[in-house]
Amino acid sequence: MKHVEKKTYFVDPRAPGYDLSRSDIATIGFGGGEFDPARKEKPVDAKTAADLVAKFLGINKRPELRGLLKAVRESQKLVDAMELDEPSGEDLSLPENGDKPVLTKIVTHRLAHADEFVAIAIALLYGRGRKWSWTEEPSIVFANDEDEAIQQYGGRPDVLFVGIAGSEKDLEAEVIDEHRARGRLVRTCATKLMAQELGLHTTSLKWLIQKVVEGDTEAGQTTMTLGNVLKVVQEYGAYDGESLNIWLDLVRRVVSAFQRSGQKFEGPLDLALIVRVVQQFGNMDDEAMENIVTRVVVAFRQRGYEFHVRCPRDFENNGKVEELAGNSRLASVTSDAYGMNAWARSQTQATVVVQRYQTGHIRLYSTPGVKREMFTVAKLILAAEMLTRNMSERDIVGAMKSFDGKCKKSNDFPGKVPWYIHTGSEHGGVTLLNGSSSHEREATVLTLEQVIDAVRRGFAQTPAAVVEG
Repeated sequence: MKHVEKKTYFVDPRAPGYDLSRSDIATIGFGGGEFDPARKEKPVDAKTAADLVAKFLGINKRPELRGLLKAVRESQKLVDAMELDEPSGEDLSLPENGDKPVLTKIVTHRLAHADEFVAIAIALLYGRGRKWSWTEEPSIVFANDEDEAIQQYGGRPDVLFVGIAGSEKDLEAEVIDEHRARGRLVRTCATKLMAQELGLHTTSLKWLIQKVVEGDTEAGQTTMTLGNVLKVVQEYGAYDGESLNIWLDLVRRVVSAFQRSGQKFEGPLDLALIVRVVQQFGNMDDEAMENIVTRVVVAFRQRGYEFHVRCPRDFENNGKVEELAGNSRLASVTSDAYGMNAWARSQTQATVVVQRYQTGHIRLYSTPGVKREMFTVAKLILAAEMLTRNMSERDIVGAMKSFDGKCKKSNDFPGKVPWYIHTGSEHGGVTLLNGSSSHEREATVLTLEQVIDAVRRGFAQTPAAVVEG
């Protein structure tokens, strides 16, 4: 990579025509210069070129960048000394088939996950002629309100839902979603379901599909996996039509490049691997690559700033810590910071974090090992929500008794309240969500103190006592 007159070029360092001795050229990552970790003159112990550039600029020890630089080092380890074979993926293109149903629109939820991005990319790249036809490429809708989107588009056979509407019945629109009325389908995701729908799950896309499934269903993914990168750039970067088009275009290039390569790789679907494969087998120009890398760096820096500056400031202003029964600890705070639950758990050693947003929405996050207590808390929140909404005693008792069975089949609470539960979250605990960044719900009618009281009581009694009470 070279920096020439404030322009960035990604070049083959073996290519002729570049005078690397010029004072107005800085080579990064090759050439034996100041920003080459492998330089022979004045050897350095820096792991990556990013470390060298950050050190040169005097920003390598800034708290908001330490996490990013560490993530880059971890990501780079996966591709160091990797050799790429000649492309071996089969040709998956098909001619247009006018006899196929027309597809005009694809609808997913806001802050879509990697499995939805990849599923949409597969549909756009390989769905025409296999399952659908179109004269103009289908438009993509990232719906802020899922229920509203289902009402608006559910009766249209030319619409495809991806990642939403899986529990709905009698829709004219097609649906690709692992979340069903009877529960979440195991060991799959929207990407795999889309590939199966198109008959592509056993092709040269198989490795990519497997990695997307792992990223969607397993904890412990590395910082720079495709799923985490898409999450961070949407939460901390610009969120508008232009940005969403950029990320969807990137994912399309990723899918196309990995399919063309036809290879299987060690480790996760990580950013360093993605850049390497897209550069080798894709067709992304220098400007597009620079734009994407810049956006990723800015978003991760913003996340670092939030964690190291905003979270401690918000918690100092209104956060509280208290002890619970069973040697557990509760941290509560009002803050709109995405990363507050991770910060509060790491800094206060809290077993449970209760976070209230300025909109009135409330979310609870727990560490592993307190599933029974958190289910009790969930039932108490359910009862309090229904009581505050003046629902009948009969409905409340019925919802309480059906809670365990309902939550095994669906994430939604019974009783038609705006809460849902996750028992397989990324940190291994239980989360109780009154809406999330990607799945909006109306704000709870409960106050923060009412939810905190439910946590206190839930950690002090058994589920049976809650139902009987």
